[in-house]
Amino acid sequence: MGLVMDEMTFEGKAPELHRIAEKVAELSGLTVAVEESAADVKGTLFDLRGRVAFASAPGEWLELFSYRPGAERACHAATFGESPTPFTPRVQGLHEPAGIQAVYLRSHLGLEPTLMGVTLLALEALGGRHRGPISPELRREYGSPITKTQFEERRRRWRKKRRAMTVLTLLVLPLAILLCFAGFLIFLALMPWQIWKAYRLYESWAETQRRNGTTP
Repeated sequence: MGLVMDEMTFEGKAPELHRIAEKVAELSGLTVAVEESAADVKGTLFDLRGRVAFASAPGEWLELFSYRPGAERACHAATFGESPTPFTPRVQGLHEPAGIQAVYLRSHLGLEPTLMGVTLLALEALGGRHRGPISPELRREYGSPITKTQFEERRRRWRKKRRAMTVLTLLVLPLAILLCFAGFLIFLALMPWQIWKAYRLYESWAETQRRNGTTP
């Protein structure tokens, strides 16, 4: 399923998936594979939904989707009613203003960042607006065409970096577990004192109330 990594908003209708893929190919200089979802998958909820990937790395996909205007609001109301729920503020597509359509970018953790970076720049070039300024570093890194060989080298460096991070995590994990366990033991040790302190505060408050002629 993946996680939503980012989003871009458009005034009016967002561009079609094939147009986005063409712009990604133009900016990156690489061949882009496109897989658009069928109409029954889009249903009445999605206006745009599909995947893009560089042809030389088809397994490293990025899913793009946008909701039909008002569709997510109607779906949410049909499921939960009009009353707000605790997670209502975080529901994607539920709070898009009239005339604004967002394109959401979703993928798996660990995606080599070239595809994400180029796609954000492609969406911006097509009229999209990011929620914050796109950094100069991202523009410098992903704003110019590269060769297939350069892309493969990026992937190689990214895999090496991920392996190093995995090893570091495995080394630190036992210490993190030990610290958590020690913290729990300290919490248990201090609990009687915290209860006694709370009781003393209550007794002090109750005594004040009695002196004022008010029985707690």
